[in-house]
Amino acid sequence: MDGSGGPLEPGESEDGTGTLLSKFLALENDMATKLGAIQYDERVRVVYNPLDYARQTHEFFVRAALSSGRPKVVFLGMNPGPHGMSQNGVPFGDTVPVRDWLCIRGEVHKPYPEHPKRPVDGLQCSKTEVSGKRFWGLMKELCGGDANRFLQSCFVHNFCPLSFMMDNGRNITPDQLRGEGKKKLHEVCDESLRDVLGLLRPELVVGIGKYATERAQTAVSRLESAGGMRVEGIAHPSPASPEANQGWHKLAMHQLNGAGLLQLVGWSVSEELLREAAEEAQRITA
Repeated sequence: MDGSGGPLEPGESEDGTGTLLSKFLALENDMATKLGAIQYDERVRVVYNPLDYARQTHEFFVRAALSSGRPKVVFLGMNPGPHGMSQNGVPFGDTVPVRDWLCIRGEVHKPYPEHPKRPVDGLQCSKTEVSGKRFWGLMKELCGGDANRFLQSCFVHNFCPLSFMMDNGRNITPDQLRGEGKKKLHEVCDESLRDVLGLLRPELVVGIGKYATERAQTAVSRLESAGGMRVEGIAHPSPASPEANQGWHKLAMHQLNGAGLLQLVGWSVSEELLREAAEEAQRITA
């Protein structure tokens, strides 16, 4: 470590978490294999699996986060965005925070087939993933700019690791899939999420958006070892959300404070800032 606020190097402080890491990656890879065998509806023409072509950067992130052991908090997203995890394997992976704040490193290969309108440029991607810029921007503020403070207590995981595209390159999210393919995807991803949460055993699961929150609730309800595991939801930072575009930063901060996250992980935020966030959240949701 150089004291600059970047994450631990992979394997720098394992503390017996090697088994945790290997089990998590095995669960992910098993899920991706099962999802790859599903026949999706006719609109889906290209499927990206960043767990494959962005394996190095993805596993770098997982190692950095799980090197401290089981996280207190798991943030759950839906699936890779075209300019985020699809580029670098990191959930909500806008290039700038992933490369320059989380300090993720590794080679990203090209998916096959690669859609000409959705090229993968890895950590050199110049397009902004707005959801990721908003998410990681808030995390950076709450952590006082220190990525290790986030990685020591939190983890980010996607319900589905695949990205689906139409002929014209338009993104199809899992909730927009149709028919038997959507049903089978839910079966595979629900089971995998249940197993992931059973392995990581966080105290709090934060669903990012309504869809992820509902999938988290389903998984926890089926988990025999859930204990006191709680599920809370926050607004999705997508630019397609009118609420998010009115001020997601303050809205999500207020929601996370209400969920008890700040107290759980020990992040200090001024009363003045929390008061501003509460007022802004009230304005947005009124």
